[in-house]
Amino acid sequence: MIFIRPISVLTFVAVGIASAANFVDYDPQPGVKDDFRPFVQALIDAAENPNITTGFTDYFPSDGMQTTLTLHCVGATRIQACKDYFLADGRELVVSLSFPP
Repeated sequence: MIFIRPISVLTFVAVGIASAANFVDYDPQPGVKDDFRPFVQALIDAAENPNITTGFTDYFPSDGMQTTLTLHCVGATRIQACKDYFLADGRELVVSLSFPP
């Protein structure tokens, strides 16, 4: 199972700048499986689409958590509520990806 560390892999910012994640600098390090990039892309696409609900929370275990800036959301219902809050005024969540060297 893949666990994503909030903020360190994905930077969720409530600013409407980009409509999709930019993978131009994506450079997987040795040991990163080939299917990680499409996984992250699908997660981001689900995060950005306000019409996707259970599809987004399916990326988290039932007791999973997402920390975005100062919001700490635990469980699918709260994670979806946080996403809805961020997207309420038409903004997008993901502005950029940070892939540390």
